[in-house]
Amino acid sequence: MEKRMLSAIFGTPGNTGAKLIELTDAYSNIGAKVINGNLSPDSDFKLIHRYELCGMVGDPEKIIARIKVYRETGVNWDPSKEFLFPSIQRPRG
Repeated sequence: MEKRMLSAIFGTPGNTGAKLIELTDAYSNIGAKVINGNLSPDSDFKLIHRYELCGMVGDPEKIIARIKVYRETGVNWDPSKEFLFPSIQRPRG
C-alpha cells in the first residue's frame, strides 16, 4: 500500500488545497510526516494526479462514476481534487 497521500486543506472559499503526507508505519494520517505542506496546481500537478486523498468518505454513486470514467478513458481521477484545486481538470485519457 502506498504510504504517501494527499491530505485535504479546507479553508475559506477559495482557500482550499492539499498537502502531500507520508503515513505512519501504522498507515495513519495522524502523526504523518508532511512532505509538501502546500501543493500548487501549477507546479505540483503530477503529484496531485498521482496520489490519492486520505480520509475521504466515498459516496457509492461517485465511486461508480469514477470507475466508469477509468474503464472508458484509462484515467483514474478523483473529482474531489477539482474541488480542492479549482483551476485543474481531469487529465485526458
